[in-house]
Amino acid sequence: MKYRSIFALCAFAISLFVPTYAMAETRSFEDPMLGRYRLAYCRFQNADCGIMPALLYCQRMGYTMAQSYRGARDIEASTRIGDRDVCRGEACDGFAEIVCERPDRQVVEEPVEDVVPIEDDGTIPIPDFPSSVTEDTPQTEE
Repeated sequence: MKYRSIFALCAFAISLFVPTYAMAETRSFEDPMLGRYRLAYCRFQNADCGIMPALLYCQRMGYTMAQSYRGARDIEASTRIGDRDVCRGEACDGFAEIVCERPDRQVVEEPVEDVVPIEDDGTIPIPDFPSSVTEDTPQTEE
């Protein structure tokens, strides 16, 4: 019990020294298009399939990475992002969805000098427990 409290305090103190980043912006593109046709699942004919065309599509749309994607088989037509060739017919594969992400451009730095008091010897003081909580008081998990 005592160690759990000390661990929680240490984790909190460490988190104060780490800069926090705002949430990343994500956007889902259902049936992503490249020109007049759906984006093909492969960058070139039967090569560089999956993540690379998804990443290039996300970058084209102003995002930095592809968080996830789902393929779609046997669509009517698709355009490959690598060579711009168009596939027509039943053998064409494309994307059903691509989820793109870009980090928020702002890093939020929280001041630490006013938040955590540090003793002259470099240690962080452990706060007093409320009177209702003692080391002998059993704690129940909720």
